[in-house]
Amino acid sequence: MNEIQKSQFKSLDFIFISFLSSQLLAVFTIYFIKSNNFQFNFEIDSNFIKIVVMLLNITAIILSKTFYSILIKRIKVDESLDKKITSFRTGSIFRLSFVESVNLINVLAYLFTGDYLILIIFFIMLILFFTYRPTARLLIKDFNLSNDEKRIILESA
Repeated sequence: MNEIQKSQFKSLDFIFISFLSSQLLAVFTIYFIKSNNFQFNFEIDSNFIKIVVMLLNITAIILSKTFYSILIKRIKVDESLDKKITSFRTGSIFRLSFVESVNLINVLAYLFTGDYLILIIFFIMLILFFTYRPTARLLIKDFNLSNDEKRIILESA
């Protein structure tokens, strides 16, 4: 694996950690605000927000999975390793950002409602976020890599 490929792979880890940090910072901040009895002056229908949150989360899961699958199917076996890594990087960033953005909406919904069910949804999506973490093993598993490409990826990981 050349230096450009290594830097692309390392940047994925940095992006993952950045997205994770933003989610954790948001949930801890909002939880602290709610634990200090923060109240809004207007009424919000809690059930409506829960339905919207559920729909957004389900949509995010389906769209991120679909986009990633389409991206994988477009890569041919004879494509270069650079092209495969670039596609993996693009798909991974998309999946991570989709889950992260929906999770930030989950945190805001918790701020508005104070419903712990929304926090449970947040943590379920956080677990999904961890399963989407871009690793060399995931690249090998998801993309059609030749034995030489697998060896190159594993040696440099």
